Amino acid sequence: MKPLLLTLCALLLAAGAASALELKLRPQALVEGQVSLGDLVALSADSVALVRLPLGPAPELGQERTLAPAEVEAQLRRQRPDLPAIRWRGAKRVRLVGGGQLLKPADLQAALTDYLRSQQPRLPRAQYRLRHLRLPAETLLPSGAYQVQVVPSNAQILGSHRFTLIFRQHGKAVANLTVSGELEALAPVLTAAVDLRRGTVIGAKDLTRTVMDITDLHDPLLSPTEVVGKRMQRSVRAGRVVERSAVAFPPMVRRGEVVTISVKRGAMQLSARGKARESGRRGESIRVRNLGSGREILCRVTAPGQVEVEM
Repeated sequence: MKPLLLTLCALLLAAGAASALELKLRPQALVEGQVSLGDLVALSADSVALVRLPLGPAPELGQERTLAPAEVEAQLRRQRPDLPAIRWRGAKRVRLVGGGQLLKPADLQAALTDYLRSQQPRLPRAQYRLRHLRLPAETLLPSGAYQVQVVPSNAQILGSHRFTLIFRQHGKAVANLTVSGELEALAPVLTAAVDLRRGTVIGAKDLTRTVMDITDLHDPLLSPTEVVGKRMQRSVRAGRVVERSAVAFPPMVRRGEVVTISVKRGAMQLSARGKARESGRRGESIRVRNLGSGREILCRVTAPGQVEVEM
């Protein structure tokens, strides 16, 4: 008789355990809009119908709060008082973080790499890479497609040690962050094979090419064909980089020439027509009269017939 009673008790206990609802609480959940039970717990196959049960509003983007199993259960029973007993497993508390999508450091690095690739036409021919980047562990954005605008700390890109990333959705900025790092640009630059004195006519044997980081150099020369046959306008010691300012190039813009004036600020670019008040070589500053407004402004020569307003 006693063995039979024990067997019946064991069966009753097993039946009670089988009817309990088992929920495993996650340690963290990224939520947006309304929080549902499926956001917070891993559900067993027999409880998937509970996935969409609402548990209240999510925190605002980037905000957070935590919930204990007892708090989750209290909200659940307001919706479904008929639920069986719940057996909780997993985390002691779940951390709710407001946000629709989480960007990892690799996503930010990819955005910076894409930006550098898009800027290649206006940069010297070199092998570019970003080093020692300090990226946040995670960046929160609302759900949906987004566009990234990258703004370097130096408008010329080379020499930048910080980059600001502005994230937009439907034309509205939803997040921005600034990351620091080093932009390395390796290129074969021209160096003097011998002492080159002022007035020397440059020959092919007077130059050699050395691969180095050009980010901190001021307008180095990359091709011997640019300078062979031209005259040095200042001396350069053997082994030193031959920069454009050391060579007597003819002016790219001549006095009286009509030029295109460009103004760049971040992703925005405007242009106007102007008349050069003086001649200038690439990188030199000259006075230009805006043909539209009549104002005289200081511009930097960037290419034949092209100048850029100095900001």
